[in-house]
Amino acid sequence: MSNYIKYLILAVIQGISEILPISSSAHLLLVSERMDLSTDLSLSIFLHLGSALAVIFFFRKRIWQLIKGFFMFIFRKGGKEEFKEVMMLLIASIPAGIAGFFLEDYIEKYLTKDYFIGMFLVFTGLILIFISKLKNNKRKLGELKYRNSFFIGLFQMIGILPGISRSGITYTGAKLNKLESSDASEFIFLMFLPVSLGSAALELVKFSTTSEPVNFDILPLLMAIVVVVILTYLSLIIFLKLIKKDKMYYFSYYLIPLGLAVMIMNLYK
Repeated sequence: MSNYIKYLILAVIQGISEILPISSSAHLLLVSERMDLSTDLSLSIFLHLGSALAVIFFFRKRIWQLIKGFFMFIFRKGGKEEFKEVMMLLIASIPAGIAGFFLEDYIEKYLTKDYFIGMFLVFTGLILIFISKLKNNKRKLGELKYRNSFFIGLFQMIGILPGISRSGITYTGAKLNKLESSDASEFIFLMFLPVSLGSAALELVKFSTTSEPVNFDILPLLMAIVVVVILTYLSLIIFLKLIKKDKMYYFSYYLIPLGLAVMIMNLYK
């Protein structure tokens, strides 16, 4: 299979499933195994960075407001609300960062088996049904305490498991804190950035210390990054519309049957 086709398939999966609550890690693992598409570390880094770039572009105005307000507060020229939100985002990123650093090898060794992936996909589907039942979420982001952001971060930590949707499980944490939908969606995707960029930086460090030869096929790689950015951006638009309409549970109709099918197929390997 040519690198163009391989990279395109993986880019499409990454771009769609990173944002939508269907677990990008699960889909990349399942498709890679069945189509014999090896995902080398360098490609994985660039695919995730492509999604991060799309999120940054989508929320570029808000990110600039947060950066500007953060430094205004430091120099005592206002920006109290922005400073607080930046700190909450950093605090919320701590659990997933620690878990990813210490448990990554364990997860890759023991929890990437089809049975576990299927089980986690079913769990994600059930979670999406559960959060559709949560009502009266009218709390604004500015009303949250630092402990609330850490609580939401604990849910993001669970999202490192393959088959658990990071966006879905993190949104659950936000809803349990009664956070209003638009504020919740903004917060969970801005939370994605520190963890995603930190993870990419860690993988780059690991990559630079390995003795494996660097083998970049630059044109297919650039094509893949462009595809990931575009599809991640479009997926964000779809995701935010579904949140606004409280229709997240639609994805459970896909996740639960898929998870059960993966578990059953695993029994007949």
